[in-house]
Amino acid sequence: IYLIFMAVLNDMTITGLSYRTCKRRLMEACDGALAQIKDMVGKPFPVSVDLVVANDRTFWAEIVQTREGVRLSIAHGVVLQLDHLWQAGLDRGYLFTETDGRRPTMQKDDILRTSLIWLILHELCHYEMDHFRVAGQRGDRARHEIRRFGLVCRTPAPNAYFNTVTDTDHSLVRPCLELQADHEAIDYVLGDGENHDPAELRLRAAAIFGVMVLIDRADCRVAGGHCSHPSTTARVFQLLGHLIQLPLIRRRIGANPDGLSATTQQGALAHEICQTYRTETILHVLFDAIEIASVTGAKKIAADLSDPAGFIADIGTAMTKGVSAEAQYRTDGAREWATLALVNERIRVELGWSV
Repeated sequence: IYLIFMAVLNDMTITGLSYRTCKRRLMEACDGALAQIKDMVGKPFPVSVDLVVANDRTFWAEIVQTREGVRLSIAHGVVLQLDHLWQAGLDRGYLFTETDGRRPTMQKDDILRTSLIWLILHELCHYEMDHFRVAGQRGDRARHEIRRFGLVCRTPAPNAYFNTVTDTDHSLVRPCLELQADHEAIDYVLGDGENHDPAELRLRAAAIFGVMVLIDRADCRVAGGHCSHPSTTARVFQLLGHLIQLPLIRRRIGANPDGLSATTQQGALAHEICQTYRTETILHVLFDAIEIASVTGAKKIAADLSDPAGFIADIGTAMTKGVSAEAQYRTDGAREWATLALVNERIRVELGWSV
């Protein structure tokens, strides 16, 4: 079986956990991910999951469809690099710092476990969202290749074919599928936020972002750019958008006793959320993301995230005006998200998914 090779981050000297410990952590995280799916969906994951932990210190993971179900292969280097990231981040003393300088007690193992669960959920969501069928579609239906999705990929985009996707946009199909898997995995980890206080939401968001930034670093080193995945700033924009809408999810706009239109009401509520939520959660999450990027030496990502006001404004624009407002977005991450979202809407319509 061909495994996608991932480059080790050269500026990270990885030591510590043994292969056996890494394997145990991944097995526990896989159990946690499957339990999370069952808890939220109300039924077990539909097929068997064969977890294979490769004795490889590089950073990669992939899911492959098999006759029996899916095979989830993960290098033990994923655990090593995430463990190193969280130890280094906590040692620096800035991660999770409050406005008044206080810093809640955070256990590295809790953050690591959440990162691994999200990573596994992301891969499982490729199956859950029928992405293997998408990747196998082509004009020549007789050709069947091994179908796989990897955290980092040096192979061409999948053989996806859509009547509504132009030749120009075809290269955007794979990034759309990755954002879809991101979104579903984020939903599993964050839920509606009802049972999480701001500190817990920060931890979970940081755990997710840590995986995203290591994917970005490995992707750049392997292929010299984002060969099949969205940029980290587009992914974190979607993550921040999810976070800022948690109060919306909890309050669920329904019947409107004041007689306002749904659009007007949602716009007013979006403004209220942006005002009350930005210092409590969103800005802290952004600052944590910048610190994580700094720990990994990802200077461009840190620079891209250095306009908190722009991200907040763009989230408000997305909530009130949608993807049609692409030209009005201030940040590159939001503009990329809007471009992918437009293509994604056409994909979802063609595949019969709700938009």
